[in-house]
Amino acid sequence: MIRLRRYSRHPCGDDLRPEDLVILYGLLAGEGLVEVFFHDGAARSLGDFLALASSPAVWLYAAEEEGEFLGLGFVNDFSSSGNTAFAHLAAFAGGRGERFLEAGRLWFRLLREKGGLETILAVLPACYRGARKFAAASGFEERMRLPGALELRRGGKRKRTDAVVCVKDLRAAPQGSAGAFPGTEVEATSRNLLPAGGGSAHVPGATASAPR
Repeated sequence: MIRLRRYSRHPCGDDLRPEDLVILYGLLAGEGLVEVFFHDGAARSLGDFLALASSPAVWLYAAEEEGEFLGLGFVNDFSSSGNTAFAHLAAFAGGRGERFLEAGRLWFRLLREKGGLETILAVLPACYRGARKFAAASGFEERMRLPGALELRRGGKRKRTDAVVCVKDLRAAPQGSAGAFPGTEVEATSRNLLPAGGGSAHVPGATASAPR
């Protein structure tokens, strides 16, 4: 059973502890994902990550199954109406493929039913085919391609790449029971929707699991 845990200013309160954030950052760093997930420089250290997670403008969540963190996600850059935001997702090595896809679907449903969001956006590097597969399988539509709009940073090197703007209408998603915060659980039932393996990507606007 997949369980969502959150560390945010969501009115339902907190469930992830500060020590859990240390573990999450350690997983990002251990798998070489910090520069990939935060390629725009939003977080380059544990202190940066803790500050981001504690921001009142950020709702951060982690997916867990049988005590193992599968990945994390957060939304920020909310619209003035509060019903639109940008999404960021990263899968850890043990959580890629169908389990993380199911966790994402649960998260999107929670954002709609408990968070009041209607639309989420993702801005993905065009070269991250895994991220785009995840987005398509999760109901995102690719709406626009912006040539050379993103700069990826890794190992001190920088590379320009196209950005793909994706949009997901949460109102069109199935609205079954999403459970309550905390301890929301879902049985993973998806099969063969995403290839296992890959990393994660962060761009100003959104992120998703992607091969490196």
